[in-house]
Amino acid sequence: MPRASTQQLVRSQLDADGRRDERFLDLQIDWVRYKSGTPIARFGGLWDRSTKCYVGDAPRSRVLEVHGAQVEAITLFDRWMGDHLREPDPEVLARVREVIQQDLTFDAELGALLGLSELYLTGGRRSGKTVIMEGILCSYAVAVDGAIVWTVTPSETYHEEPRQVIENLLPSSWYAYNGWPHFTFYLENGAQHVLRSGHKPGALKKGQAALVGLNEAQQISAESYRNARGATIDAGGFALVAANPPIAGDVGVWVLDSVTQIEMDDRPAAEHIFIDPLKNPHIDPRKLLALKSSMTLHDWLTQIRGQMLQLPDRVLYTWDRAVNERVAPDFGRMTHEFLTAWEGERANWNHLIVVDVQRFPWVAVGIFDIYRDPRAPTDMKAGLLWMREEIALSAGDEVDVCDELKKRGYDGARCLLVTDASCEWQQLERDLIRQRPNFKGKGSNFIFRSNGFPHVVPPDRDSKANPDIFERIRATNACIRPADDVPSLFVDAKRCPTAVDSARKWRMHKGKPSRDSKAAHFGDVFGYAVWRFFPRRGDAGKLLASEGITRDQTEGFRELADGGGGGGPPGGFAQR
Repeated sequence: MPRASTQQLVRSQLDADGRRDERFLDLQIDWVRYKSGTPIARFGGLWDRSTKCYVGDAPRSRVLEVHGAQVEAITLFDRWMGDHLREPDPEVLARVREVIQQDLTFDAELGALLGLSELYLTGGRRSGKTVIMEGILCSYAVAVDGAIVWTVTPSETYHEEPRQVIENLLPSSWYAYNGWPHFTFYLENGAQHVLRSGHKPGALKKGQAALVGLNEAQQISAESYRNARGATIDAGGFALVAANPPIAGDVGVWVLDSVTQIEMDDRPAAEHIFIDPLKNPHIDPRKLLALKSSMTLHDWLTQIRGQMLQLPDRVLYTWDRAVNERVAPDFGRMTHEFLTAWEGERANWNHLIVVDVQRFPWVAVGIFDIYRDPRAPTDMKAGLLWMREEIALSAGDEVDVCDELKKRGYDGARCLLVTDASCEWQQLERDLIRQRPNFKGKGSNFIFRSNGFPHVVPPDRDSKANPDIFERIRATNACIRPADDVPSLFVDAKRCPTAVDSARKWRMHKGKPSRDSKAAHFGDVFGYAVWRFFPRRGDAGKLLASEGITRDQTEGFRELADGGGGGGPPGGFAQR
């Protein structure tokens, strides 16, 4: 816990063994602001062992200091408690039942009425996630006599940290602890704080709890989380998640997905608080910075700073779901002007269509619009690439692509197609016997031109060959998240689900981008679109690790110098 000279004196009084025999117990927690001591919230009070109820405020409290993002977490919990202890609004319940029965879509208004169902506390090492989570769980157990709360860990071997945190939070006169096999803190007011293992998801279907907290959630499966969260239904509680960003091999990648949904306002009744350890006044930030020279920038930003970034084995490692996945705006579209500026006066085109044709039966098509770049609003060659539609054929060919585009209302004469350079001499179906009679031995581009889409170009305007894959990746990552943090590549996630799934999941394999993965198809679509207009030429052999996958360290140092968080709001937890 933080500075505790005064708190230690108070605790020594509370911990006196003789007080266990007294009728009244000071069972009260006060949350206050760090240094100033300004009150934030109070839970519990003077507990009467005889009547088994609270009889007012206690003369002494267990005082816990919070600062920065800690304040936000405690005030959020305090507001929720006020609503939780009141009867729910019958009109709200009726509306929710209607949504369930009729399978209606959540709207923003209904989402606001649902209250708090999930609270995610994310951050790096020494940020204090566990302390705040356990503090909230303990505050509920203190405030509500007879309540049951859970702390779920990846396995019983992980119980030690939360057990120590709880023992530091609560005076020993308030509880009795039963270790193996029950791992339960029995409080004087009849409440129980139980440590449970998330190793076997089915075991978490047993029992009920008002609040459930998951510690080291990035190492807990999504099924365990769903089962643990379900335990709160009867009591009307919520689930807390304390997690570091998941790394390759962690089963808790769902944490990254959930946080992204929250940031995109796509997960009703859920809140996320980012906790930057650099805001912790009780640790020396120089030690955190010293770690930076001994690890990759990605590891430092995720495991030390706690930022939720793509997993390091992802090809498009800069992809940020909360930033790059969004609906295109209703203003600023300049597709025609952009294509004319790049392709010349012949470019009487209103649509940019990028096609990746692989060996039968895979075809990936991205339909892009171009929007004005806020950094250069009058430069017609500077624009934001925005994929707003996709065609993902798992069984089809070039003719099927043309038919689908026409069905969607696209006039081939007003479209520019960018295709794999090999499409000039080969088609999707390699077997001559199986090729369509009219197109035997022809390339995909010939088929496109013959079916009403005459304007077809390769990705590289200066070469008949495809650009090196690592150069394409380098250019694509630079558009996704350039050095000035103003992206120029976006995808409408709801209309292009396969494309965004590919951006998230395209992985490296043995040091190279996987070519067997289905995600590679739309990965190539992104690469071709970017390279046609924003190439970044260089020595591909030098891009494998130094620039193609790992970002320059100077950017991380710049963020530190500027005091920016990069991955979320400022603020931090003081403890542990």
